[in-house]
Amino acid sequence: MVDEAKDVDHKAKGAAAYWTKVSFLGILGLAGIVIGVLVWRHQESIWGKLIVLYLFVAVYSFAPALWAFVFKAKVENRKMDFAASLSLPFKDEQIKRLERHYERILGTLGYWKTVARRNELFHYYCLGWTIFSSAIMPFLTQAIDPSDPASKWLLTTISAHIALALGFHRGLKGARALPSVSAR
Repeated sequence: MVDEAKDVDHKAKGAAAYWTKVSFLGILGLAGIVIGVLVWRHQESIWGKLIVLYLFVAVYSFAPALWAFVFKAKVENRKMDFAASLSLPFKDEQIKRLERHYERILGTLGYWKTVARRNELFHYYCLGWTIFSSAIMPFLTQAIDPSDPASKWLLTTISAHIALALGFHRGLKGARALPSVSAR
């Protein structure tokens, strides 16, 4: 009876988390579409429309990384069967200690899995946009229209976006990115 109540409670929490995520993406999508359409209609030059398009795609391609920053990663809460392992010739007391230790570190495993997922998604976001912008910038630079300030703003927008993305990406590396004291 208690297990059934826990199972129903777990399913209810899972459904609530699912609908929270769906509504989060729905609101983000609706706001982006409304703002994009309003700004798009007021742009007179193709350069202004390219700025709106670039920002729209940049924000929406950031959605998976933002999702990982807002919501935690799921950790499988499975019971490890150390006794059934043939490669671990432990005694019963040692097996019980391993099982208790594993139960204690599940929270830490969940935290580090969430951090790793965040960093992975943001890394791929930065990688994709860096490659795309470095490939397109030489061509856009040649196509600038001196009489249209929006063409210069497009280059500025792309450069600023990539500079911010790379700056935050560098910060994710933490202590590994800093030179060691012995290297100085």
